[in-house]
Amino acid sequence: DLQKALKYGERSKVWAGRWSVDYDGITFITDPTTRREITAYPSPLQPVPLDGISANAINRVKTLIQHKPDLATSHTILVIDNSGSMLAKKNDVHLYRDSQNAAFSKTALEFVA
Repeated sequence: DLQKALKYGERSKVWAGRWSVDYDGITFITDPTTRREITAYPSPLQPVPLDGISANAINRVKTLIQHKPDLATSHTILVIDNSGSMLAKKNDVHLYRDSQNAAFSKTALEFVA
């Protein structure tokens, strides 16, 4: 909620006089007056310290891929909308209780399987 973020969050000026407000894992971007929300998105995660074993394993894999790039042939990024509209009472996907359930089921059954 923008009002809570403005009251309790950390503010910083960003481009074009706009404000960035970080609160409870969400970054809000507002207009210069802070009265109108322009956008909001999850705040970046903080770096996590790695133990020696994990750091060593990551470095070994990076080195392997650098020397044998043919081992990494493709990447797939899949984004599924998880907003409130996906859980709306209006069900427009036959045989599924909501659009979100349909998206996850179709992904699992047709994309992954």
